[in-house]
Amino acid sequence: MHFLSQNCCKAFVLLFLFVHIIQPIYAQNEIDSLRLILLQEPNNPTIFNDLAYALIPDSITEGRAYAQKALLIAQQSDNLEEQGRALYTIGD
Repeated sequence: MHFLSQNCCKAFVLLFLFVHIIQPIYAQNEIDSLRLILLQEPNNPTIFNDLAYALIPDSITEGRAYAQKALLIAQQSDNLEEQGRALYTIGD
């Protein structure tokens, strides 16, 4: 029984390390993809909000700047859902 618990602990530690190594790579890919989409759709508040949300963990200032842009575009197009998402991300 002791052997099993040691193997479980080792597996848990390896899984934990793997997830924490892969997560930043995935996050950067998501940010890069959203920036590419934004070049194609520069007036899409959903993309600005998605990008803001993805950036917040690493750069609150940059994430909030994208949320501000999302809010402005959403207000111009009377998009209440994206206005709400932007305001939530801005958090004032």
